[in-house]
Amino acid sequence: MEFARYTGPFWLWILGAYEVLRTIDRNGECLSRDLRQKIAEEKRHVAQIRMPFAKQELNRRSGPAFGELSVVGPDGGPGCDIGGERFRAAGVIARFAGLIASVKPEDVPKEIPTRRPEHPV
Repeated sequence: MEFARYTGPFWLWILGAYEVLRTIDRNGECLSRDLRQKIAEEKRHVAQIRMPFAKQELNRRSGPAFGELSVVGPDGGPGCDIGGERFRAAGVIARFAGLIASVKPEDVPKEIPTRRPEHPV
């Protein structure tokens, strides 16, 4: 029961983290080359987990995920096995958090475009 308490939030966290990375990546022209590469790499990493969670398919492979998407634990904390690779929730979250924490002002030299009205109401 304790294990199930953590797998649901991890599932939702992966979906949210992927959307954050996708949005940042979509505005890559505003980022330094180094940060753009790190964001793209992290997005690929999270996508390996997101695709089976969101669509019940392995990333970049046709067909449904069956035994490939196995919840694992408790040794090392909750996580999952996908396509023969083990992803531990704490490690995935720490990796993402480390990337976000590493962003410096000089990594975003241009303003991210917005749809602000030219004349505020």
